[in-house]
Amino acid sequence: MRARLRAELFVRTIVATIVLLPVVVVLWVVFTAAFAALVLTVLAPVIDVLGILDDAGIDVTVPALLLLAFVVPIGGYCTVRFWRYLIASTVEGFIEEVTTHGVPAHEAAPALEATVRRLAQQAGISQPAVVVVETDRPESYTIGLGDDTTIVVSAGLLDTLDENERTAVLAHEISHIANGDMRLLLAAFTPLYLTHDAIEHRESIGDVLFAIAYLPFRTLARIGVSILSVGRERAADSAAIELTGEPTALASALAAMDETRSTPDTDLREWEQSLSALDILPPDATADITGRFPTHPPTATRIDRAQARAAPIERE
Repeated sequence: MRARLRAELFVRTIVATIVLLPVVVVLWVVFTAAFAALVLTVLAPVIDVLGILDDAGIDVTVPALLLLAFVVPIGGYCTVRFWRYLIASTVEGFIEEVTTHGVPAHEAAPALEATVRRLAQQAGISQPAVVVVETDRPESYTIGLGDDTTIVVSAGLLDTLDENERTAVLAHEISHIANGDMRLLLAAFTPLYLTHDAIEHRESIGDVLFAIAYLPFRTLARIGVSILSVGRERAADSAAIELTGEPTALASALAAMDETRSTPDTDLREWEQSLSALDILPPDATADITGRFPTHPPTATRIDRAQARAAPIERE
């Protein structure tokens, strides 16, 4: 990866962290308070005893402070465990949906799996699973954490692209894994999913008030995700070109996919809408979780950059 791009990614990560920090702090306080309240409910008998002692004129300040010092860290610990569980369960749910609605590449397109194996070896990572989903729109994205990752491509992508273009797209996805993007992006998307879910699921007046309070924080989360994601997509393009040595293949793949794609005739399933922000191309209007803030560089700009990388290669 070139030094200038590496520096840009560093700056984007710092800025995104600063933007996302208020959202994380607010969610941390809300969840910690909720879990602390739950612990206090469990410890109600102890609190009752402290109340009785206080009524009897016995100073309970120290025991009360010790109880508070116990409850708050427990609430914070439960918050961390819950967020980890949320991320893991969300990823597992996505993988389950994908495998349910898709076919392993070794059955649907053996050559595809062989290409992924070769690219993974070049990138120095474990070979990810590959699944083909029956979607007419050309799509590709990666889900999972660590060594448990899955690359998903659509039947529409296989029908639209030639072999070199497919390799370029797969190299883009492999680069996301090699660059550690999945863990970083999922961590950034978590506060966005939480605030978005709180705003969209309103069943009472209290929910409406919470939704109003969360609106500015969802906007901050969207901005943070945008800053981070745009840079990671650009880096994956650059790394894909380095893996394949064929920038024109990536350029033509992006152009072909962009030209072929259109707004779906039917509503995307909920899991497809959620994953569309991780797609190689920007999500369409139906994926409202990211709002008006881009998760990808403009496709035309990406094509131009890839073609510019081709010029020095051709001169050689």
